[in-house]
Amino acid sequence: MSDAILVLLVEDDDVARDNFRNALEQAGFTVEAVDDGGDGLSRLKAQPGAFGAVVTDVNLPTLSGPDMIAQAGGALGAAGVIYLSGFAPEAGWPQGRILSKPIAKDELVRAVRDVTGPAA
Repeated sequence: MSDAILVLLVEDDDVARDNFRNALEQAGFTVEAVDDGGDGLSRLKAQPGAFGAVVTDVNLPTLSGPDMIAQAGGALGAAGVIYLSGFAPEAGWPQGRILSKPIAKDELVRAVRDVTGPAA
């Protein structure tokens, strides 16, 4: 599935990360999953513009999701951003869609399809 949309999933909870990755892959997306914002930022910078969507937890161990997105700059390209959070958004979060935890797998898949366009 070489033309599948590439999604960067950044989630520090192992069970949630595996569940979300499986749901997205079953929906036809190609997923790169990491457990920290620093690793996510490295992936974005190593593959600028390659991701159709970035799905990130807000609270991560070393670099928060919003900080990762802010620091990605042009490497983010046209990727849609989805924040996963149990908290209300704070001022200063870079533009993106917010899904409140707990998140059903089908809700996540719909959100990723929404931000990546009709081809998804």
